[in-house]
Amino acid sequence: MTVLTIRSVWLPGEVASELDATMCKLTILIGRQNVTEYKATRARGGLSLDIPAYFLAEWMAENWWALLHEPKKDEEKDDPEYRQRHSLLAAQHGFAVPNLSIMPVGRAIHVFATRHHAQLAGVTFERSAAADASRPEIEGVLRNFVSGCIGVLVHHGFEDTPLQQAWRLIENTADDQREFCELAGALGLSPYNADDDIANSLDLLVDVLGARATRDLCLASTPSILLKTTHAAQEIAAQIDAAPHADVAALSRMSLPDDNLHAPGWRRGLEAAKKLAREFRLDSCDIRAADVVFDRLGMDPSKRAGSHFLGGDGRGWLPFNCAIKRNDTTARVAIVPEDETQRRFAGARAVYFAWISKPQEQRLATAAVTRDQQASRQFAAEILVPRACLQAQAVRGVLSYGQAHDIAEKRRASPWVVYYQANNSGIRVGSI
Repeated sequence: MTVLTIRSVWLPGEVASELDATMCKLTILIGRQNVTEYKATRARGGLSLDIPAYFLAEWMAENWWALLHEPKKDEEKDDPEYRQRHSLLAAQHGFAVPNLSIMPVGRAIHVFATRHHAQLAGVTFERSAAADASRPEIEGVLRNFVSGCIGVLVHHGFEDTPLQQAWRLIENTADDQREFCELAGALGLSPYNADDDIANSLDLLVDVLGARATRDLCLASTPSILLKTTHAAQEIAAQIDAAPHADVAALSRMSLPDDNLHAPGWRRGLEAAKKLAREFRLDSCDIRAADVVFDRLGMDPSKRAGSHFLGGDGRGWLPFNCAIKRNDTTARVAIVPEDETQRRFAGARAVYFAWISKPQEQRLATAAVTRDQQASRQFAAEILVPRACLQAQAVRGVLSYGQAHDIAEKRRASPWVVYYQANNSGIRVGSI
């Protein structure tokens, strides 16, 4: 089933402007849900919108690289600037449109629409829908829509509108420029307007970290954060080259669970942790289960990358907590956090990244809202505190406050990992 459909039927009429030329009957579907269906206060509703496509296409072209590559930087906070780049409402220009958002999550893109009342137009879009699809699929839909809009402009004699200027930049982007464009887009920038400081930082980071780890950093950073942490990223690159080798041959022999783009990203991490537990014959009730994994692979999460490590803000904060450098059947790991429980969590995430990484590839474990990072966090939580362990100790679906903190202490995990795992297992943790 097609996840996103944008259908425009061009309407006849006198053409005096680019808006007249692109008047169309617009229908947008997420899956089978028609999110352009509306009800009107003072008139009959409809299944499609009679609006100019120009503004929507122009918004897509101007935000092209961010639309395809920039995830949310914080799952909880609402960022108005991010919304301007990813919500169709930013392109409405006085016309009623559905509240449709296009949000990258790494290799996939999450598209969703929620109920929206356009008060001035007296129109209500009541359909809600959500779905995930691969980036190439969504890119193809957006590209066809923009190209169709430009085709009708050319047909009516328009050759140099701002939309066409913006689209030419995209169409003329050479293959060897795409990497920079995607990294800039992940930061929420247009690569054609990125300043020299950003360009120089990206060039430097690709040199010392490699393209994949630099992408990890960009997916977790704003432009200001990237500039503040460039030196720390250089430092972690030096630290990881000095780190001892871990033996990941056992991981190399195991196939990873498939990444189903239509399922939440964390699910792959959970299935990967369960598979590892079966292969390593781990007992979920053994408080040393995570240590067995670390020992088997030769990873030591007790060691920090360096006590002098400080983030770009001078207070020890960084957008990443460990770096992983895969080398065929070995890997080097540099772990940043000072707190032991955070180091163990970062170490478990490093196991996941060592498993999914390609040979000769470097990765960063970050707080990014992407599928790989979400999966790594779930993998680490399941390795440290298996859900089966909590289910075995819960009484009628409840863990006492004392039990939860006792489990965390014995497994040398943060209490929030126990709370997170319990909540996702349908287990309630009692209060003090």
